[in-house]
Amino acid sequence: MEPSIFSQGVAQPQHMEGREGLYRSMDDGGVPHRRGSLANILGRGGSILDDVEPYASDSDEDSDHLNDDNDVHMIHHSPIPHLGFCYHGDVFYQRGLYTEALLYLSRLPRKTNPPLPSDLNHRLSTPSSSSSTRKTGLSKLKPMSRAGNHRDSIIPDVKDEGRDSRTTRKRQCAHAIDAMASNPILHPTLFSDNVIPTLLSLCRSKDAVTSRLCVSALCHLSGSQRGRELMLQHGCLSLLQAALLLPGNTDHHFNVLATFANLSIEDSFESMFVKEKALESMVQHHKASDAVERLASFTLFNLSCPSYTYPRINDVMRALVEHGRDCRDRLLLSQAFYNLTATKSNRMKIAAIPDAFEVVNVLAVTTSDPVIRSNALHSLWCLSDTEGCRRALILHGSVRALVTSLKATTDIQDLRYPPSFDPHTHNVLMVLGRCIFATLDNVATESLGCEAMANVGALSSLAHLSNLLVDPALKTSVYKCMSLILAGERNVRHVDVAFFELLVSYTHSTSQDMKNISRYVLHGLGCLLAFTKPDSHSFLYNLAYLPKLLYHVLYKSFEPSGADEYLQGVLLYNITLRFPPTDVAKPSLARVLHFGKESPREDIRALACGMLFNLFQAPSLHQPLLTHDGVLDVLVNLLQLPSATSLDFETPCKCLDIICVVLDQQQLGEALAMALIYAVFPTIVQLCERGDPLVNAGCAACFARFGMVEPCRVQMVRNGLIASLSLLAGEDSPETLQLVVSTYSQLSCDPSICRELIEKGIVHSLASLAAAPEEDVRRACAIAFCNLSTSEDNIVTLVKHGALKALLVISCVKSNDAITRRMCMKAVMNLMRSEANIPTMCNDGL
Repeated sequence: MEPSIFSQGVAQPQHMEGREGLYRSMDDGGVPHRRGSLANILGRGGSILDDVEPYASDSDEDSDHLNDDNDVHMIHHSPIPHLGFCYHGDVFYQRGLYTEALLYLSRLPRKTNPPLPSDLNHRLSTPSSSSSTRKTGLSKLKPMSRAGNHRDSIIPDVKDEGRDSRTTRKRQCAHAIDAMASNPILHPTLFSDNVIPTLLSLCRSKDAVTSRLCVSALCHLSGSQRGRELMLQHGCLSLLQAALLLPGNTDHHFNVLATFANLSIEDSFESMFVKEKALESMVQHHKASDAVERLASFTLFNLSCPSYTYPRINDVMRALVEHGRDCRDRLLLSQAFYNLTATKSNRMKIAAIPDAFEVVNVLAVTTSDPVIRSNALHSLWCLSDTEGCRRALILHGSVRALVTSLKATTDIQDLRYPPSFDPHTHNVLMVLGRCIFATLDNVATESLGCEAMANVGALSSLAHLSNLLVDPALKTSVYKCMSLILAGERNVRHVDVAFFELLVSYTHSTSQDMKNISRYVLHGLGCLLAFTKPDSHSFLYNLAYLPKLLYHVLYKSFEPSGADEYLQGVLLYNITLRFPPTDVAKPSLARVLHFGKESPREDIRALACGMLFNLFQAPSLHQPLLTHDGVLDVLVNLLQLPSATSLDFETPCKCLDIICVVLDQQQLGEALAMALIYAVFPTIVQLCERGDPLVNAGCAACFARFGMVEPCRVQMVRNGLIASLSLLAGEDSPETLQLVVSTYSQLSCDPSICRELIEKGIVHSLASLAAAPEEDVRRACAIAFCNLSTSEDNIVTLVKHGALKALLVISCVKSNDAITRRMCMKAVMNLMRSEANIPTMCNDGL
């Protein structure tokens, strides 16, 4: 058959039924490579033996005839000049009319082939001259023999030995059967005469000539399907194996091996073939001659064809690997490897043979024949499609072979569609490209896969290939592979200026074919900026690239809230992280506000919050950013309570961090600071009700800073600050408790709100904090009590709410610190200024 390469994508391998081989082209329209008899494989590029006759292979319809029905008709009905009629069986022997084989011989047609039509002669005898057309149909092999005419060589021996000799009669009978078996037209009649058991019985003869003639006849008969079935059913393998051990000439050994090769065609006998040492014999003798080597190649190919795993297939795999080291028929070798890997249950067994990758890798980098390379690459793709094989594929150098083959694909053909290009070659390269990229995609799922690709120079090869390709599908595969490699943090060290400029200079398009490329470019740039360190790859932080990078994030033709917009957000976040905020803020602020305010996706909103956090790291930008229209609204919006089902509190926590940073830097005027506090305070109060420890810590930090702004204290106390602080006082975090007490201390410094603080429960909160194990918390509580007791209007109320008991816990039970105890004593003395408090204080333990 003629292997064909199609321009479709890499299809799933499919198995064929019956006698058809497993191998098929990589497309749904491909024609499978079939099993067949031996000499087709030998004569695919022209016969290597003078004895090869150009018969076609067995077909499913009639294994003993040519594939062309018209030709078959002409061959069957062409008269045989010597007889004038066709042989219909050994009727003489059946009737007991003769006992000598010479009479049998007299009924045979002449050795000359029947005349064939001129066009048929030309078709059968002239091999194809096209180097791109390879024949895999198989024709029958005529066994090798030193004598051209068997009868001429054997009749004198018959006369010398005497006609009554039993050995002579066996030899004559074997010679007669061999002569008839050389004519495929007579095979059906011979099978009906039950000739196979007769030959196998004669094979046991001690006469070497008889044994050789029987082997020659079996080799003829094994060229048809019926003959192979009968031979295998009668257990011929062990007899042939014994015949191979007999001393004989090269022709005899070749005929035995050729019979083995033809018998390997039949399905369901593969395990028996290996068990009977037939495969071992083929491998042992494969270096005897070029013809025997091709027999071994063909046998291994046949044993690789079944679409199922059979016992002892491991022996076949090892034999194929051993034979593949010096096999000349690289095409058949590559087909055999693909057949084995196309069966899923075989893949783990092949992956366990390290030397198998060595052979396949060599085939994958073959540049002389794209079909061989395609078979090898598809074998690697099949292995990579099984998760358990990927690590072995990476460790045994197949990634280097894939990248090398990718470079060869770049060098072989200019893929920019020149005016005169070979469509077939282009289709082959398209299939190879898709296969390579599909394999690399699978390999990239392993942690070592992307690193292996980067180490063998895949990035530079892909960059070069992207400039040559115009096919959208292949171009998309190139950029996808780049993106996968850049996803590995350790791979960015392989990026050079030329590669970075290729990515950063890409122009986005609204074309549906180029849509995915934009996605891969955005992902690759985001990974580059995220994984590189400021002290390395200084060219990445060159401000000259900033406008080109901003082009990618400011492009607005992507689907709103889609994957591309998310990748834009990732890239912009890394830009704000790596480049100076003062250079990035002005051109990118509008896009940041769009992400934070209009996007319904929480992940994009989280990125917007991170962008604002990065920009607010520059103190000089605090006032310009907060006075910019929409920034404060976005900050409040991002501070909102997440959904009840969401466990991601990173966005509100980062917003709280922004507020703390802004207030700590004190770059805002009092009016702007108050506007900020009033805008975010109601939302922060609501956040305290959620009860998350991280959020509560951020809220406590903000409240501590709010308490330092005196004009805001009254408004905050009246709008729920004390209740929120009471909730925060129940936290276990020492930092949170210290911030809460610090806020109380700041609030207690304002006499105008002390009574309101007492009435809202500040004494109860301070009493609960008085037993805290941290000395700083206890000291802050003592300071707050001291501040609250400075006003005579508050001391009676303080005593009624149990302030003395809290002070006694601090000074007498918990604290040994002199400063803390001194502050407690001052608070007690302030409370004693009212005579009405003395009885109550005495009862409380004064």
